Amino acid sequence: MKKSSCFIEYFSDIPEYRQEGKIHHLLTEVLFISVAATLANAVSWGQVEAFAIAREEWLRKFLTLPYGIPSHDTFERVN
Repeated sequence: MKKSSCFIEYFSDIPEYRQEGKIHHLLTEVLFISVAATLANAVSWGQVEAFAIAREEWLRKFLTLPYGIPSHDTFERVN
């Protein structure tokens, strides 16, 4: 597991309510990006996505991102 293991472990207990066949992005990774972007003053899902795109290399140090950066629509649906 990567360096974000404390965050991932803590948030892995959150129940997954998304439809199983439609899930590409790991819930814990979506949450990690959301928290990081919020700490960087993102105030909309578009800004969260833009934050993640701009910092993808940094995020990959902590996350697997098997399907790349989630879209702003994905962040909003997880909300």
